[in-house]
Order: sequence, then structure tokens, then C-alpha cells
Amino acid sequence: MSKKNQDNNSSQFDQSEDVFQTRGQMTRANPMVDGGFSLGFHTTELTERQKLAMMGLFGKYGTIAFREAEIFFDPKDIPKAGASDEQKTPSQRLRAVIYAVSQNEENPVPSEKFEEYYRKEMERLINYEKHKLPD
Repeated sequence: MSKKNQDNNSSQFDQSEDVFQTRGQMTRANPMVDGGFSLGFHTTELTERQKLAMMGLFGKYGTIAFREAEIFFDPKDIPKAGASDEQKTPSQRLRAVIYAVSQNEENPVPSEKFEEYYRKEMERLINYEKHKLPD
């Protein structure tokens, strides 16, 4: 890494135990069936410490902030509690779980067929609960 990149990185990065910030370019934004987006980013050159910090967050659920200009913040101002499914309604959580299950099956359900799969699974769950009702 060049001296210039090191200087830029040191002023642009603020790593703490649970915050990773870097400069980069959004390279992909694909809509998902569940209403979310699958995003891809290319970062500037990273130090070994930054790579480790980033990889430590891989697969974690969190909060994303992105804009063209730098974002200045104090990591102490970010709540320690992690982002959770509590921000979703129960029906949104159930739909997300059904989607995840559909993608983990031996033959994953194609995105364009998910709505049909979702309705069948919901009907199965409804019937399961209905059988608990007294006649």
C-alpha cells in the first residue's frame, strides 16, 4: 500500500470492537423477493487489521449506512445492542424464515416461484394451527 493510501486510510477508518467503516463503491444492488436488496461493495485497499475486522462481521446482522460523502461519527454514539428481528413485524419475520428455508432445501425454490411456495407454506401452517381448535 502506498504512503498516500495509508494516510487516507488512517484518517478514513475508525475501527472499534463492533464498528467497521471504510470507503468504497456500491457495485451491485439486486432486489429480493422478500422486499430487501442484496448489495455488493468494493472497498479501497484495506490493512490487515481492517480485513480482520471486516471478516469478523461476515454473516452478522447489522445496520448499513452509505452515502457518497464521508460519514463522521463517534463509535461511542452507536448503540451497543445489535440490530435484531424485533424491528420486523412477526409476519415479516415468518416470511423471511420461510424464504431462508426455501433456499436451504436440496432444490432451492427459484425467486420467481417463491410467492407460490410461500402461500403453500402459509396454508400448511394455518391448517396445522386450525387442527388444534375444538370441533
